[in-house]
Amino acid sequence: MSKFPLLLLVVVLMTTWSLSAQVDKYSAGHNGQKLDWLMYYLDSYYVDDVDIDSLTSIAVRSVAAQLDPFTVYQTTEEVERQTNADKGYSGKAVGFSFYMVQDTAVVTYINDKGPADTAGLKRGDQILTINGEAMTQVHYSVINTVINNKEVEDYTLEILRNGFPFEVSLTKALVPWASVNSAYMMTPTIGYIKVGKFTLKTMEEFIPSLSYLKSLGMQELVLDLRGNNGGVVEQAYQLADQFLSEGQLVYAEEGFNKERKEHIATAEGGWVYGKLAVLQNEYTASASEVFIGALQDWDRAVVLGTTTYGKGLIQQSYKLGDGSNIRITIGRYTTPSGRALLRTRAEAEDVMLLYREQLKANSLTSDLTLPDELITKSKLGRSIVAGDGGIVPDIHYIYEAEVNSFQKEMNDAGLLYQFVTEYLHKERQEIIKKYNSVSALMEDRMFEAFMLQELRRFLEQNRPFYNMPRNFPDPMIYQIKTWMASQLWHDNAYHEADNADDRLLWRAREVMEGSMHDKLGVKYRK
Repeated sequence: MSKFPLLLLVVVLMTTWSLSAQVDKYSAGHNGQKLDWLMYYLDSYYVDDVDIDSLTSIAVRSVAAQLDPFTVYQTTEEVERQTNADKGYSGKAVGFSFYMVQDTAVVTYINDKGPADTAGLKRGDQILTINGEAMTQVHYSVINTVINNKEVEDYTLEILRNGFPFEVSLTKALVPWASVNSAYMMTPTIGYIKVGKFTLKTMEEFIPSLSYLKSLGMQELVLDLRGNNGGVVEQAYQLADQFLSEGQLVYAEEGFNKERKEHIATAEGGWVYGKLAVLQNEYTASASEVFIGALQDWDRAVVLGTTTYGKGLIQQSYKLGDGSNIRITIGRYTTPSGRALLRTRAEAEDVMLLYREQLKANSLTSDLTLPDELITKSKLGRSIVAGDGGIVPDIHYIYEAEVNSFQKEMNDAGLLYQFVTEYLHKERQEIIKKYNSVSALMEDRMFEAFMLQELRRFLEQNRPFYNMPRNFPDPMIYQIKTWMASQLWHDNAYHEADNADDRLLWRAREVMEGSMHDKLGVKYRK
């Protein structure tokens, strides 16, 4: 036998052995090879042309769907959105919104620290031209198409502000997505902070907000996590660390292929003492539940609202080689007392709704007569309701706002927002000069009376044959004032105005000003 055939035989044998070894190490083994061969046969022999990339995506999505609702396949674009969201950014954009007043676009919203904000654009600015093209007397869609054109990065806007024209230049960029949406003083001693999402910037935003409120004399804090569906759990841990004492367990991680890992509070807390209330609802989930569970288990906060979503799963993204990911569930979070956060009931509803009749007065959940499996103990021995997943509040509070048909009809027609924008277009400077705070605007009944007269005239012009109510409903008045605050000032102003009609927040204030912490055994003193 010549040397060449012998060498070839050695190479073939080594290659075969190598492939066999790789199959043994191949995580999916021969089952994985089935998918490889399937795609090969379809690509090579199927009667019609097939899109293998699309079929592969369908196959991966189908596998993920068989596991749990949160294990998902992510395309390259979805991976990018997820990464940006975790970092605290939305997609690339100009960072402002506008509304057409007659034939001119008026800027109604500026994203804080976004491109438009950095460039100096202001609420109330009128857009005359964009990149030399006239933007007056055109349809809304024309301007919207121009500023959302993915092929264009740089813009020069000619604007009109207080009667003076000038230019603003900006470049599209990732727009910051605030984690801390609002921070202000509800009363001279009660502070309020809303955390809307956990991102890598949460503590970067929270620490200055907490320090600011403390400098204003804050002695009690209401922390609002309603609608916070989670995010970066490490930031939820750091937030809990602000309120817990050194050495206290914040949460644990457990999984089939994962060793138990505990996360312990340090001595870095900025609000270890002082009254604390946390607001939650059915959309509060994941990392938020980890945070609230830790505070409730250590008797550190009074929790108000409705039962949380009940997720509590650890998820990790893994690359699939082409920029796409598979985001899979690899474990579960448990609270310091060992509660599992994942809801196991088939119907995704608040277990407390089964006891609605006993909760008519929004009573304490711990006062309910419940089966033993729904009761547990905090780390310090307090009885709390465990439910069947999620976090059950200490005070179950549901406020069902009346659905006002007139307000709904006016909103559906877009008339209320149109009125706000047009009214501020005329009165912006006078209002800003007169009011130096949101509360001053919200509480001025004289302003409200004159404003509502203008609203009535506006609606009579736009709905001449409509039988309007003698008195406008209070929720509608609050809504109009909230939109005004948003267009006049900033996001913090919007939330402060919106909270003026927030019944759960009123209840939280009662808790802070009363003796509920002592009654429940929730700690707040040194």
